[in-house]
Amino acid sequence: MKQTVGGGILQQLEFRGGVSQVPPGKTQHPNPSLRCRLLCHVQVGRVKYNNINMRLLCAFVVIVLFKCGYCAAPLPYHEGYRLGDILSSWYTINFKYDWEAIRQHINLAFPGTIGAEYMNNTPDLKTHEHFLKSSLQRHIFYDILRRRVREMGYEVPKLTDIVVHLRLGDTCDYEDASVLWDIGDTYIYTDGSVEKAHYVKPKSYYDEGIKKIPADYQSKGSVVFVGSLLHSNVTDHTNCIKYRDLVMQYFKDRGYQVQTRFDEGDPDRDFVYMSFAKNFIGGGGGYSLQTARAVHHFGGKCLHGDPPICRGVGHTVV
Repeated sequence: MKQTVGGGILQQLEFRGGVSQVPPGKTQHPNPSLRCRLLCHVQVGRVKYNNINMRLLCAFVVIVLFKCGYCAAPLPYHEGYRLGDILSSWYTINFKYDWEAIRQHINLAFPGTIGAEYMNNTPDLKTHEHFLKSSLQRHIFYDILRRRVREMGYEVPKLTDIVVHLRLGDTCDYEDASVLWDIGDTYIYTDGSVEKAHYVKPKSYYDEGIKKIPADYQSKGSVVFVGSLLHSNVTDHTNCIKYRDLVMQYFKDRGYQVQTRFDEGDPDRDFVYMSFAKNFIGGGGGYSLQTARAVHHFGGKCLHGDPPICRGVGHTVV
């Protein structure tokens, strides 16, 4: 982006994610938490780059662009980044409603992410309710998703594609694939209660979802699977890969073309991609739940549950 500022001063600003690389002889703007690179090239007579007024102007532009989302560039996968947790009550409870500490942690640990941009723009909550409870919060969050597509080129699915999210990684690594396909995973709550198919869904789940796919979509579109093995604490993904293959083969056997979007390394891009699906079959967990809510918000259909229910009893779309 180039802009001419008074007296023929040419100011060039370049924003990218990742590790900063500054040309020889230039000074890097000291703001590592944003992971944005700011190159200020001043081309005018005796005006020097280190002029304090120009540096203040550059800093101001960075702040404005970040608040507007332009500087939230796509970044490599962040270990520990959980967008579903950011949008739930996890951080408010664990940080005891210390909003300064919450925002500082998220910006330092996950700079440039959708979660960081949302936290920088949403008002403080006084309860531990989900972040998307109010219309203002939903407006802020869904506007971020729109701008990621419109201004940052995030990919969205075709209108005739059926997008299926699989919760891969830790929860399906711990159990045999045949058991997962038969009854799903076993989730034990802190109070000792047990829930089946909390994260990993069995064949019966897809039996219900596939019934709701429009008939003409079988010939017009593809079933696009989205998921990542990176969400795991183990290195042996044998069971998870077998389960993933069983789900894909299930749709192939019923005449659907299958495409995959596995281990792309950027959960934000996956989230935006799925959010704009016209037909969506979600998996388990908060990430998939929030995706289903976004799908419903943008006019898509959750084939695994009738709106406003998108992931089982009690999980309503607000």
